[in-house]
Amino acid sequence: MECKKSRQDSKPARSIINALGAAFRKGPDSAGILQGRRKFRSGRPHVWVSLVPSRKNGDVLMPCEGRLEAALAKCLELDPDVSEYRCQPIRIKNPGGREFVIDFASRDRLGRYTLYDVKPFGKLDDPRVANRMRTVRSRLSLAQLPHLVVTERELETDPQRQVRDSLFRGLFITTTDYLKARKAVLGELGRRSVCVGEARRIAVRNDAHPLLIERMVIDGQLNFSVSTLWSDYTNLEVFNECDSKSAAGWCSIRDVRIGV
Repeated sequence: MECKKSRQDSKPARSIINALGAAFRKGPDSAGILQGRRKFRSGRPHVWVSLVPSRKNGDVLMPCEGRLEAALAKCLELDPDVSEYRCQPIRIKNPGGREFVIDFASRDRLGRYTLYDVKPFGKLDDPRVANRMRTVRSRLSLAQLPHLVVTERELETDPQRQVRDSLFRGLFITTTDYLKARKAVLGELGRRSVCVGEARRIAVRNDAHPLLIERMVIDGQLNFSVSTLWSDYTNLEVFNECDSKSAAGWCSIRDVRIGV
């Protein structure tokens, strides 16, 4: 009996894994938009669609329905443990016959998947939504896939949101000689703490774009203070794994992840 049940459970598990693999093999459409199971286009009436640019997915546009999905896409773009991700990647079948579309899936460098659904916090008290999330989580557990429900409490709480939005601007800044400019900035900073404004001036003196500083935070080269919102007055320090101040009010790029 146990062997028969195990075989029955393995079939939907394989189906989910195969569907995820297909979602991550899929390329963008002719407009450079990486569509999921439900196709989103900007300009649809009563639907707020945001096209979030993504370097991790091959310089494409990720279609997101609503501001919370767009905020999560930025989080995944910044998360150093996420190699790539997809919007609306797979459908999960309900025993009653209805299908649910998962909002996001990410894959790390070891090929491990994590799935996400984005919901307003107040909706989680709705019995229909709660039952839907239980069904989805039960189905995904057959394939041993983690499932996170993310709300505006994780995505729109300052200073995390403001920091993520500021850092996201630095993702798309390129320099003619990034490594040379980064080395020069790190050399001038040394072991001291400086504010973002001063670090920008150092970058400009070394013929680099001011948003090089955000790039260096994203690359894990710099830590930042959490005592203020991200601005010219935010304090920075060179990241040192053996002597990090993260326990005393300092953050690294890993601290802006979701589900930690």
